[in-house]
Amino acid sequence: MVRPKDASEVEELVRLAVRYGVPLVARGSGTGLSGGCVPVPGCVVVDFTAMNRILEVRPEDHQVLVEPGVIYAELNAKLAEHGLFLPPNPASGDQCTVGGMVAENASGPRSYKYGPVRDWVIGLEVVTPAVGRIWVGSRTRKHVSTYGLVSLFVGSEGTLGLFTKILFKLAPAPPGRLGVILPFGDVRDASRAVYALFKAGLDISALELVDRLTMEAVNKFYKVGFPEEEAVVMLEMECWSRDEDRRFNEMELKLAELEATISALGLRCGEPSVFFNADEMWAKRALAAEALERLYGHMLMNDVIVPPSKLPELVEGIKAVAERYGLPIAIFGHAGDGHLHPTILIPREDLFKPEVRAAEREIVKLAVELGGALSGEHGIGITRVGLLGLEVSDEVLGLCLKLKQVLDPHGIMNPGKKVPAGRVAVHKSKEGRASSP
Repeated sequence: MVRPKDASEVEELVRLAVRYGVPLVARGSGTGLSGGCVPVPGCVVVDFTAMNRILEVRPEDHQVLVEPGVIYAELNAKLAEHGLFLPPNPASGDQCTVGGMVAENASGPRSYKYGPVRDWVIGLEVVTPAVGRIWVGSRTRKHVSTYGLVSLFVGSEGTLGLFTKILFKLAPAPPGRLGVILPFGDVRDASRAVYALFKAGLDISALELVDRLTMEAVNKFYKVGFPEEEAVVMLEMECWSRDEDRRFNEMELKLAELEATISALGLRCGEPSVFFNADEMWAKRALAAEALERLYGHMLMNDVIVPPSKLPELVEGIKAVAERYGLPIAIFGHAGDGHLHPTILIPREDLFKPEVRAAEREIVKLAVELGGALSGEHGIGITRVGLLGLEVSDEVLGLCLKLKQVLDPHGIMNPGKKVPAGRVAVHKSKEGRASSP
């Protein structure tokens, strides 16, 4: 493992790796859920935690320039001093690095309103094996002078190059956030309610679904008081009044609007729980994955996403898979986006049992058949490479491999992740340099 301190050290490291044909695997805080930073044989792990400086806050342009090792929560704490924030908020935000977020194109609950990280990156300094250190993007909010190279690198999972600087655009931070938990007697009803709220067009910044299995696990270990229901819908509404009394009145008005909408839509939910500080509500939701793993010993978390209109069908199909294979499958996620994390709950020794893998495959296949994708935010890594064929055509996969070969002709960047290894692999010439196949 190496821990570079600046971009010049990263540049030298990549140059040496090309010369000697050594694979490089980037690592931030290691909170990813697809094995993207898991070492491969003979590799050097590049630990970016020492490159953790906030280089420049530009409040006049709503921008910030950072190194990749900055922790997301620490960045937003600094930005709050300027009344700004970086909206995508993964559950691991108090631990994860922004470089990892960019590498995975992370999102989180507020992606419902604000979109994933890709929508907030406007510039990158990247070191690639093919051309060394380059800057892509611009300080401007629009930029069409080149192909969309920033978008290409975002979500590339360390397979095309190593980020050394990231330029984010920012949003004004709302002074208040109202949180509401709506309980339902059936997870299917909850999924239909999510879509109904989506269609209603309320100004909602986050719209989540959590089922009974997940809530029971969180309550067991953390005593946070999720309601004893089959499912809940969690939503957030932003409030913009600076004065505290006016902000409270604004929250009351938004709550009344929500209740009127629920009544007009005929949603069959119980008594809402209201949080005048939504962070208290999200503290419950952030514990979901950790609690499930503690309770069941291991879990196989999926990351499927479908068009919002197909969410009820996805939930119905997941319940059918659970019944067919006799497996407990927890359902939670960013439901307003049609994005769920169906999590198969199993002892570790059962991970590779045929019925477990068959259930996983059926869930992914269902999402794709509904017009969706196998991963919305967690990435492909090593855990989902074998499932790519369910969604991605040979022609598109071949194009992805060609793009990788242009930027990583020696196949040293996180090999075997994101796209299958083989056609872009490490080969050493007689001189000890890596050469393309």
